[in-house]
Amino acid sequence: MRKTKRNSRAKRNRYVMIEKVRKNGLFYRAETGVRVNIPGITATHRGGPMNDRSPTEIIHGIIEEQEERELTLMIAEQIERQRKQEATQLVINTTAGNYARVVAEVMRRDGIELNGQDCLVIRTRVLDMLAARQKREQRQSAAPYQWKTPERLRR
Repeated sequence: MRKTKRNSRAKRNRYVMIEKVRKNGLFYRAETGVRVNIPGITATHRGGPMNDRSPTEIIHGIIEEQEERELTLMIAEQIERQRKQEATQLVINTTAGNYARVVAEVMRRDGIELNGQDCLVIRTRVLDMLAARQKREQRQSAAPYQWKTPERLRR
């Protein structure tokens, strides 16, 4: 703990004690109460008969609440990403299955009978083809911008 000067608003309390609490939260103790300053959360606690917890317990509670909110947010974002990925996978699998069915139907019309193994091979190849197309599209969308010389500089 170290002593530091407080701003000019609180002239009667020239010095307050500052203690580091976990991450980058700060704990200020003065005669008027406890001031907690954590990024995103600011709260003031004045001890009294209604609250029998110590200021340090209150601060740890606030920090834990903030960490809990951050974790909940991270989990929600991860679930959303997984849902999007699963939806994309479902579309690709459905497309491959439909393609295999159509190929089998066309070949059946031509008099060629396909067994389950043949349909599985067709489906696997279609999945490979769709994956290659998706990778190609991603590479093209991430390609660096090609700067073109303006008309007046081409002469």
